[in-house]
Amino acid sequence: MTEPHTLGIDVSTYQGRIPLKECKERGVEFMIARSTYGLAFLDNTFKTNWAAAGAAKVMRGAYMVYVPGKDPAQQARAMWRAMGPLDYLDMPPAIDFEIPASPRDPAGLLEGLLACKRELQRRTGRMPILYTGKWFWADAVGDLDSEEAVEMPMWHAQYPSTKRDTRPYLQVMELYGGPTVAKPWASRGKKETIWQWDGDGGLVLPNGVDSDFNKFNGTRADLDAFVASSHVGVAMALAPYDLGSVLGLQQALNQLGAQLVEDGRSGAKTLGALKAFQTTQGRTPDGVVGPSTIDALEAALGY
Repeated sequence: MTEPHTLGIDVSTYQGRIPLKECKERGVEFMIARSTYGLAFLDNTFKTNWAAAGAAKVMRGAYMVYVPGKDPAQQARAMWRAMGPLDYLDMPPAIDFEIPASPRDPAGLLEGLLACKRELQRRTGRMPILYTGKWFWADAVGDLDSEEAVEMPMWHAQYPSTKRDTRPYLQVMELYGGPTVAKPWASRGKKETIWQWDGDGGLVLPNGVDSDFNKFNGTRADLDAFVASSHVGVAMALAPYDLGSVLGLQQALNQLGAQLVEDGRSGAKTLGALKAFQTTQGRTPDGVVGPSTIDALEAALGY
């Protein structure tokens, strides 16, 4: 392959806990881990793999799966809470954009994506990465164009073949050539920033589990420069509380004037403080920490 590149993998609960030090020895320089799926759940391996990347000196990134029909800003906030404050050399957050709207709604789907992008950018101070493919964009978004969408660097999905290839990775990439990106990027002469090109058939992960190969277009120094260039604003100064946990909820309520023991245990006092907060917000005091209550807590905390 004539063009320099940097190898990475993307992972989720399907790959489990990743032995990143061993992956580093096999040439992996970055890992992008699934954080959240819409508002439905936090990936149960995310926090472990996110923390392990730093110790292994593997650059870390996170992606969220965008789900149409769910509040875009709430989805972005869920990802932000999962990641916490980003280190300067962490990759910018990525939005996995591959679930179509049902019924088909190109304009609404695109606007939802952009609303999610704006909220992530506001909270992290980074320009998010967009994961998608030409096939999906053409079917789901069609001929709609968007300068704002094209601001996002593309993490492009396109696979050389559906079979596992036993030839060396670089040889396959050389023979396959380059991918074809979605029309808004292609029409402006923009290439993919990262290419997800296929599963590796268990070559990278020491336990033999399949992971996706990803090629960043450039050297490791270029990758570092790309991450530095993703800082396009000021990240929110406040660290997010883990409002999905009792401890995080107690910490947030105490910031708002409650006097709870921060022990991570759910009890009558914590429930009472939550209900009291809901009442002051004109909400039904049901003691449920749902998306609307989390939004109200964050607004009250100045997020």
